[in-house]
Amino acid sequence: MQKLYTGPDAMFARAKCANCNYIAVNAKDCQGCHKVICGYCVQTDGAKRCGQCQTPFDSLAELHPMVSEMFERATFKCIY
Repeated sequence: MQKLYTGPDAMFARAKCANCNYIAVNAKDCQGCHKVICGYCVQTDGAKRCGQCQTPFDSLAELHPMVSEMFERATFKCIY
């Protein structure tokens, strides 16, 4: 993950989804453990719970506007 990130914000070295471990796209904030959950897992995960703390997805919150802005400007290089 750290080798793929090419942007200015070091925090993205840990910006992976708590459920699928891929880069969190359209991320939400888990209110139980404050890990990010990607939008794909929220829509498709059969468990409907955070992989870290088991908090139900219906309690996920929007990311803080500053964190959301960092997600918007993040760039990653393709591994292919």
